[in-house]
Amino acid sequence: MKIAVIGDIHSNLEALTTVLRETERLGVTDYICIGDTVGYNANPHECLEIVRNLKLLGIVMGNHDSYIGSDDELRGFNPQAAQAVEWTRQQLTKEEREW
Repeated sequence: MKIAVIGDIHSNLEALTTVLRETERLGVTDYICIGDTVGYNANPHECLEIVRNLKLLGIVMGNHDSYIGSDDELRGFNPQAAQAVEWTRQQLTKEEREW
């Protein structure tokens, strides 16, 4: 069994698919996701779907995941990051946000 640890994807589909191509080439079979699957970039749906379909041994919720999954007031984010969280909240379905 080969395991890859992935994280800080921040909705960056191009980077995620590049990493997954390389892990496939290396024979990785299982994954651990250390959070922040969504946030900042333009492909939250796609990145969530890909990560959800990986053989995950474990997953941790990152701070962006946590804020996007809730309606809590944003604290500790710079204005650009807060704007990205709000945009991502609007893009995702309720079910995606709850995952």
